Amino acid sequence: MAYNFLCETTTEPNWEKLNKLLKKYNHLESFPILEASDEKFGLAISVPMKNVGKSAYKQFVHVNKLLRKKFKFTVYDMYYGKEVDKEHIKVIRREII
Repeated sequence: MAYNFLCETTTEPNWEKLNKLLKKYNHLESFPILEASDEKFGLAISVPMKNVGKSAYKQFVHVNKLLRKKFKFTVYDMYYGKEVDKEHIKVIRREII
């Protein structure tokens, strides 16, 4: 079991740059979803159960901000089926910490 997130954008990201940035976050796992539909590009982010805790939550918050602001992704929580916004991040905090 893990906490999984789907990230989508309509602008193709610089995958090399994005991968390099995401490598810093050792409590998270990520991989691109290369088959784009409707001109969207996807990225999957996961917090494995073995990594759950305060550090994983902090890393997720940083990655969420990075993806939204720098790469124009929309991030969705796959368990709840909701976009990760200012309100939903509080729910994620309770789950991951």
